Amino acid sequence: MISLGGKTAVVTGAGRGIGRAVAGLLIREGVNILAFSRTRSALEILQAEEDAGPGRCAVCPGDVTSEDDVRRAFEEASAFGTPDILVNAAGLALFGPLGRCSFKDWNELIGANLTGTFLMCREAVRTMGSQGHIVNIGSLAGFTPFTNSAAYCASKYGLVGFTRALSMELRAEGREGLRVTLIHPGSTDTGLWDGQNWSPPAHDMLRADDVAGAVLYALKQPPNASVDEMRLLPVKGIL
Repeated sequence: MISLGGKTAVVTGAGRGIGRAVAGLLIREGVNILAFSRTRSALEILQAEEDAGPGRCAVCPGDVTSEDDVRRAFEEASAFGTPDILVNAAGLALFGPLGRCSFKDWNELIGANLTGTFLMCREAVRTMGSQGHIVNIGSLAGFTPFTNSAAYCASKYGLVGFTRALSMELRAEGREGLRVTLIHPGSTDTGLWDGQNWSPPAHDMLRADDVAGAVLYALKQPPNASVDEMRLLPVKGIL
């Protein structure tokens, strides 16, 4: 396993949930983080709580669906050096019958879960050259459909196709040193469930730290190895 100390990472969704757990863990591994999320206050809490380092944390409030904000995030991250790592953990969930899903709901869901990842990955491949690591946080809903989840499943199935195609593209270009990993967590106890009509029992779900540990495992592989995809389930399986 390689050391990540001194590397630079951009982490989306860093204000809460899985993104927050990933950002904190990487800082404690000595990675310098550009924490990117919509809510400045949440990012500043992260910055204060992880002040001991050894990695440093800069914050960049912004929207992953905004080309200007995405470009600005990478520019600000470059203060630490050219980004080595991108972790796309921003996302939304909306559950319910398709007939109750408004066009606005659909656009917001696809924007956060798919368009935002496209924009972040596009900036990464333009910036990171032939070395680095992109980690996209998917979901079991990317290959197992669920009732009352048509829009959410569409966004996650799309993410699977996008990530696999990106990995193939980089390898075909001779840029296999820029590795791409897709992690499919099962139900995870985060704020994603807030306001939903139903959620699995919290004590049965994964914790955000469990998913962050999976991200770290993928990132620490030696240069001759790649974790292309990983399925991480609660011990009880699909909830």
